Amino acid sequence: ALATGTIEFDGDVNLSVGRSLVLDAARTTGTGDVNLAAPYIAIGNTDTAYQQTPTPVSADSGTFQVSGNFVELLGHSTIDDFDAVKLNSDGDLRLRGVLLTGQQTITGGLNTSADLTLRADQVYGSTLSDFTLAVQGDPDRVLRVESTGGTRATVLSAGSHLTLRAPTIEQAGVLRAP
Repeated sequence: ALATGTIEFDGDVNLSVGRSLVLDAARTTGTGDVNLAAPYIAIGNTDTAYQQTPTPVSADSGTFQVSGNFVELLGHSTIDDFDAVKLNSDGDLRLRGVLLTGQQTITGGLNTSADLTLRADQVYGSTLSDFTLAVQGDPDRVLRVESTGGTRATVLSAGSHLTLRAPTIEQAGVLRAP
């Protein structure tokens, strides 16, 4: 049974679109290998009334991979049931929190029980966002930040706060919290 705010991929999926792809849900889950490509890709939960992060279940098998020119993580969300999550941007990977109704802090986060790889020119939080990237569950899991080696544009953002949580963190890219 699916929970409200869940996107589930059933089996292997290869999807490439010409403009943008937005997965707006609190949880993304599935089986098999999922490969998504678009110039702009956004993943996360934009609901300003409900932003509780679902707890990831144990990792399964398969890979969830996105590839775009600009990738953005939105609000609080979970990607689970995969062995690996790979977020690849040929440009920037932006982490954008959401301001909940009645709150004063812009927050967001991505939780997963899989190995998590962020590959981009640079990874940064949007203005005033407090964003957490968390890999949890298995003590052998890794959060990797990798660089494309491309030219980094000026980040037009200020006052962000980034938190990385994982049993092992491998930093070989550019992380910014302007």
